[in-house]
Formats: sequence, C-alpha cells, structure tokens
Amino acid sequence: MTGISCNSLGRVIEISLPSAGLQGKLDNLSFLSFPDLIHLNLSGNTLTGTIPAHIGTLYKLMSLDLYANSISGSIPLDIGNLVNLNELDLSKNYLDSSIPSTLGNLTKLSILYLHQNRISGSIPPQMGNLQDLVTLTVYQNNLTGPIPPALGNLMNLNKLDLSNNILKGSIPSTLGNLTKLTLLYLFENQISGSIPPELGNLTSLNELALNQNNLIGPIPPALGNLVNLDNLDLTNNSLAGSIPSSLGNLTKLTTLYLSYNQISDVSKAFGVYPHLTYVDVSDNMLFGELSPNWGECQNLTELQFYGNMITGRIPPEIGQLTQLGVLGLSSKQLTG
Repeated sequence: MTGISCNSLGRVIEISLPSAGLQGKLDNLSFLSFPDLIHLNLSGNTLTGTIPAHIGTLYKLMSLDLYANSISGSIPLDIGNLVNLNELDLSKNYLDSSIPSTLGNLTKLSILYLHQNRISGSIPPQMGNLQDLVTLTVYQNNLTGPIPPALGNLMNLNKLDLSNNILKGSIPSTLGNLTKLTLLYLFENQISGSIPPELGNLTSLNELALNQNNLIGPIPPALGNLVNLDNLDLTNNSLAGSIPSSLGNLTKLTTLYLSYNQISDVSKAFGVYPHLTYVDVSDNMLFGELSPNWGECQNLTELQFYGNMITGRIPPEIGQLTQLGVLGLSSKQLTG
C-alpha cells in the first residue's frame, strides 16, 4: 500500500512513498513527530543527507526501507535502538564509515540489506546475535578484516552475500553450521587459506561462489555432499591437487567454473551431469585423458579445457553433444 496510513487515534503508523520523486535531505525529516510509526518506506527516491541519530526514537518501527537513494554519511549508532525491526534495507546509497556494533541489538531482524554502499571497516562480531536473520547481503562495499566466526550462529540464514569487498583471513569453519543456506557468495575478496570441509554440511546450497580469492590447498571431497548445488564457482584461486571424485555426486549442477587454479589429475574426476550447460576448467595443470562421461551431459553448450596438459584421444562421445556450441581443447598431446 502506497501513501500514509494512520491508526484509529489518527496517529501515523505507516509512510510508504517508494519511487515518489522525493528530494531533499533525509535529516530534515522530523522523525520525532511519528512516535507510533511501524513501517517507513522511502526507497527509490533521490533523498540526500545523512540518516539522523533521532531515527533511533522510532521504537515501534518494524520495517525501514531507504533503498536506492543518495544518502551518505555513517549508519548512526542509535539505529540499534530499533529493537522491533524485522526488515532493514539501506542498500544502494553512499553510506560510508563502518557497520555499527549496535546492529547486534536488532535481534528480531530477518532481512538486512547493506549492499552497494561505501561501508568500510570490519564486520562486527555482534552480527552473530541476529539469530532470526534469513537474508544478509553486504556485497559491493569496502569491508576489510576477517569474516567473523560468530556468523556461524545465524542458523536461520538462507542467503549470505559478502562478495566484492576486501575481506581477508580464512573462511571460518563455523559457516558449516548454516545448514539452511541456499546461497553463499564470498567471491572477489582477498580470502586465503583452504576451503573448510565443514562447508560440505550445507546440503541445501544451490549457489556456492568462492572465486577470485587467494584460496589454496585441495578441493575438499566433502563438497561432494552438496547434492542440491546448481552453480559452483572456484575460479581464480590457487587451488591444487586432484579434483575429488565426490564431485560426481553433484548431478544437479548447471554451471561449473574451476579455471585459473593449479588443479591436476582429471581422468576420473567427473561423473554424469544431466543438467550441466557450462564447464570451464581451463588454465590449470590438468593431465590425463578426458572422460567419455562428457558425452552423456546432453545439455552442454560450452566445454572449456584449454591451457592444460590433457593427453590421449578426444572421446568420440563428445560428438554426441548436439547442444555444444563452444569446445576448447587446445593441447598438442590430444589426438582424434
């Protein structure tokens, strides 16, 4: 419902004016005039200025949506007073400074969107208090420091997107506690260390993207437990060793990206993927022969194996892939 709603006493309980062409400074709005406000939606306007500290007086507020404006400055500490908030969307603005630790007071939050801002500093461990969170997105910011292990307390989380930041350190094994996750995006950071085998506990995952980091070591065989995975992207790391045969369990995969690593033996790694459309394992250190199983992946449109040391014959079964439009197999050691 769009507009302004009042309760039976004539007090404003909802202001919903998305994409209404509103201009001016948000901090000129006197939030003190709306003590009974429950829902505030000013998304998709061109509001400027900062989020005023006195927004923290809206103790009854359950949803706050300031998405897609031009609001700048920091997130005020006083926002931690809004203890009845279920949804908080501050995404797609020009917010800077750090995430206040007082956000950890908002224990009723189910949705928290902070993405596409200029937020810096580290992720406060107090975020681990938000145990009702279902969605947490902070992508495309300037966050630094490690991923706090306390995020492993968010047992109801369905979507976690920390991509496109400057996060460092290792992936905490506690993320393996988030068994309701369907999406985990940590790509385009500076995360190092190995992939924790505990991620194999996330059997509800559809999307796992760890690409463009500094990950090392082997691909853990436990990732073969992610039988609902649709997309797996480990591109542009320094992963080494063999591709575990357990990846053959991932029969729901549609896209598989493993390029630009140091992965070796390929001969027995892959199974049959009836839904797979795109595979890129180029620019690794793969050796051995291509499996004839690729011929049973009937939906493949692109298969990239160039920049490796593949030997032997090209399996004739690949000729049965009627949907295949791109085949990259450049190797002087291939025949057939």
